[in-house]
Amino acid sequence: MSVTGTSPQIAYPRYEKQLLETQNLLEVDAVSGATYSLYRLRYAITIALIKAKLANKK
Repeated sequence: MSVTGTSPQIAYPRYEKQLLETQNLLEVDAVSGATYSLYRLRYAITIALIKAKLANKK
């Protein structure tokens, strides 16, 4: 049986590069085998943006 997928150590730098290039979270393409990592990244960034917006309202 072969192991499939890509580790987060490989996927996250690619996601970060795409995010910086596109400046749009929804335009970051999934890395084959690391789709769940993309969902986690999108969730983490969304939560960080919400917290930042709430902090600025104080």
